[in-house]
Amino acid sequence: RGTVREAVKTLVSRGLLEVRQGSGTYVRSGFDPSSSLQKMRLASLRDQFEVRRALEVEAARLAAVRHTARDLRRLHVLLDKRGGFDPADNGAAFIERDLAFHLAIVDISGNLALAETCRFITGYIKETIASSMGSALPEPDDAAHRAIIEGIASRDPDVAAAAVRTFMAPMINALALGS
Repeated sequence: RGTVREAVKTLVSRGLLEVRQGSGTYVRSGFDPSSSLQKMRLASLRDQFEVRRALEVEAARLAAVRHTARDLRRLHVLLDKRGGFDPADNGAAFIERDLAFHLAIVDISGNLALAETCRFITGYIKETIASSMGSALPEPDDAAHRAIIEGIASRDPDVAAAAVRTFMAPMINALALGS
């Protein structure tokens, strides 16, 4: 909840959302996101991974308590379809398959604001995925992805959150060492 609260505060300060006391939180219809997108382009890859980790940790926490058996089957199917990165491929198909897996977790969280926030920054999530393909950054393997599913299946939000943190740690640590 704290992560979502911080994300909402940030989106309010950027003019994307409007909080109306006693009524709820609303997306501002007249907002032009181009200035925010321009500022986000200046963010380092480490910054992008840290934001992705924050969002995916909260998504996994919520998914752990809200998922159904059908949701877990869907994650397994998406992970099987994801497969591994084939260097002969330009990577675009792999990125889309990996993104589909991670966005499914966000959808299973049942939090529309979180899902829309992740979709708003999809381009940056794709950059983080692409950055680990054939580079010095470690690419999370099938076992690391399956650990996230197992964390969600445990119905324990802390276990699910820990699985995502463990998943992201090698990439963020490698970027921290490089800075």
